[in-house]
Amino acid sequence: VDVKVETSAGEALFPDAFHYVEAGSEPKITSIEPNQGSSGGGTAVTITGSNFAQDAVVSFGTAPAAEVSVSEDGTQIMLSTPAHPAGIVPVKVSHGDGQVTTLVDGFTYTEKVADWGQLEGEATVSVTAGDEVQLLGQVYEGGVTDSPGAGFGLSAEVGWGPAGSDPTTDEGWSWSAAEYLSEVGNNDRWAGVVTVQEGSWRATMRFSLNGGTSWLYVDLNGDDDGFQADNVLQITADAGGAVNITSLTPGTVPVFGGATITLVGTGFEASCDLKVDGKEQDVTIVSSELAEFVAPPQGVGPKTVLMECGDASDSMTLVYTADWDGSLGEWPAESKLDTAFDESDWGPENTLTGLWAAVDAENLYIGIEGTAMGAEFGPNAILVYVDVDLGDGTGLDDMSGLENEGAVDDALGGSLKLNVPGFGAEVAFATLNMASYDGQDELGPKGDAGWRGLDPVFDLPWLLEGSVFASGTGLEAILPLNLLYGPPAGLARKLGLVVRLGNKDGMSHSNQTLPAPFAEAAPLSFSY
Repeated sequence: VDVKVETSAGEALFPDAFHYVEAGSEPKITSIEPNQGSSGGGTAVTITGSNFAQDAVVSFGTAPAAEVSVSEDGTQIMLSTPAHPAGIVPVKVSHGDGQVTTLVDGFTYTEKVADWGQLEGEATVSVTAGDEVQLLGQVYEGGVTDSPGAGFGLSAEVGWGPAGSDPTTDEGWSWSAAEYLSEVGNNDRWAGVVTVQEGSWRATMRFSLNGGTSWLYVDLNGDDDGFQADNVLQITADAGGAVNITSLTPGTVPVFGGATITLVGTGFEASCDLKVDGKEQDVTIVSSELAEFVAPPQGVGPKTVLMECGDASDSMTLVYTADWDGSLGEWPAESKLDTAFDESDWGPENTLTGLWAAVDAENLYIGIEGTAMGAEFGPNAILVYVDVDLGDGTGLDDMSGLENEGAVDDALGGSLKLNVPGFGAEVAFATLNMASYDGQDELGPKGDAGWRGLDPVFDLPWLLEGSVFASGTGLEAILPLNLLYGPPAGLARKLGLVVRLGNKDGMSHSNQTLPAPFAEAAPLSFSY
């Protein structure tokens, strides 16, 4: 209605200045769930109450909420919180007719935490008191974990505490630093170990973006339902027996194995047998407290390492990973075939540093530490040539006759003549300006990286099952062995590798080679 004000000086009319509303129609807030969330905003919140109008506007402090939706019966408001500095703020619901309700101290903003995280591995584990238990976890924060390497400002810890307790609220938890392990897509994977006493315990990980001011605690499901304290690793630690494995180093290896694993414990003797995932392996007993074995190839996931000494035994978990991201941090030293000793005459952005290779029952794996980046005159390329039967005199050593159709084909061909004694390549791969190609992604890009067969030279076969994963510091390449040899036959194999760095059309090459000097191929012997 209009409001008229009369004074001795005259009168004034204010149109539509006052609204009458039905008695008892004012909005009321009875609860807010959840009633706390990150200062970065984006927390999904439900306000429960009564008489909420469809045109309701919700404010947290002075900041308006986003994605506001009111239920048809006016009893709930769903929304996404706005960003706001950490602290307690009032929550206000306003209607277009002027009615307002405010819940003082309605929402608590906490310091920013990572967008997502998850604890990996088994839900329960039985160990001996004093054993090291490895924990793995992934974390994602937009703009932080997307790039290779540990996200800037990100830290992680592993912790353990009494069974039935909650690390976010209960005392009695012990925490220690975790270490960055690898990339998993856009996530960072971290790892750490806890050493528990006899009894029943819980263990998990937590991640921080601000040096520990606030933490994201993670559970095993990784769902967007908040941290569930009863869905973390449950540990049962018994008293030690005659044989006890207290640590296993390293605790994480790539699927092709090859790393020397050191066991520390007690009760080791020459008669002890060692099994990985139920299969017996050669083990070297260095002393009663130290043993070593070479990790065999295995599938992805945790595998049980069992030491049996007569009637006594103990076990620990070894984790196998397949993190193909162009970073060679997880490759064992035993898989390194060669190191370049000449500096590149093409500068630091175009250099070869080291060569790794390994096989398992299914695949050939190649790792190159180095980079190839061109700009003014087009991209440069890392070129890898593979002789599947080194020394037999077959294959191709003069690449100048290769077809010139497509970026990878051009880079592999050009003017290159290998002239390495006993070497003739049957297959090769290239990456231009550190491009990647995933053989498991049928829709992914294929132009600037990939594997090629070298016969026939006028129509190079595209080996689409092969993959090339590149980063800013290196690459990892994978090719199924059946493309090289057919079905497994249990025969002794010897392949050779030659690596060069060239320009986009293969007409110019740097001074560097792997292996160095450029007089022989790097050999890799195995059975397949």
